[in-house]
Amino acid sequence: MKSLYINVTSNAQDGAHCFTLDKLWAIECTGTTNAVFHSYASAIDSDADEFTVKIDSGKFKEFCREYVKEVNFGKKPQIVVIDAENDVSSFQNVNTSTNAHAVASSSVTISTSVLNTNTLSATGNSTFDAIIKETVIIDVDSTNATITAAQVRDGSLLVHTSVTGAGTFTLPSNDDLKSTGSTGGQMAYASNNALKFYYVNDGDQTVTVTAGTGGTVVGTASVVSGANATILVVPTSDSTHNIYLF
Repeated sequence: MKSLYINVTSNAQDGAHCFTLDKLWAIECTGTTNAVFHSYASAIDSDADEFTVKIDSGKFKEFCREYVKEVNFGKKPQIVVIDAENDVSSFQNVNTSTNAHAVASSSVTISTSVLNTNTLSATGNSTFDAIIKETVIIDVDSTNATITAAQVRDGSLLVHTSVTGAGTFTLPSNDDLKSTGSTGGQMAYASNNALKFYYVNDGDQTVTVTAGTGGTVVGTASVVSGANATILVVPTSDSTHNIYLF
């Protein structure tokens, strides 16, 4: 089945839309220079998009004639209505340099603030800001290290320089992880969520990973000198969690 491609921005990954012809409801002429594509994003009638394409003044009939020709006889599976990224169009009467884009259905902009929430609900069209996940590096130079809940974030890199003898690497208590999770971005505390971070023993001694109050290390707990580990903290109840080393 053929599809329509519309991109009215200079960035092909921001503002580009592609939908199959069976989603198209109508093409409307609103003024002498506007051709408005109405499409359904889903089977819900109210969930409709409007794509405004600028055409040469007074050329709406010619534009529609070209469209029908592309649908019936065009050899390419994708009909490029407008592509501002490459300044091209399948139609003679489209000006790619003066196009504007309008979306009629409800929309929501999602920014980096959603990183600290557990769920996200959106209807209609959604646009996503660039989300860059911060990697926090914690460096500890001691035989025994105790990490606070504020230091433990999903995706953190914990570098432990073990010295002088076999040491321990102690994680925060369950209560500390839970209490900071809602405000500090650490633990999304529910049985179906987990916290993952990375541990590097760049010292010269073997280190044993030790759980805080309410935690249980499952399986191997030691990390030899020069080795790395991925640590997964999995809540098992409101007051307990398991710790896995991979």
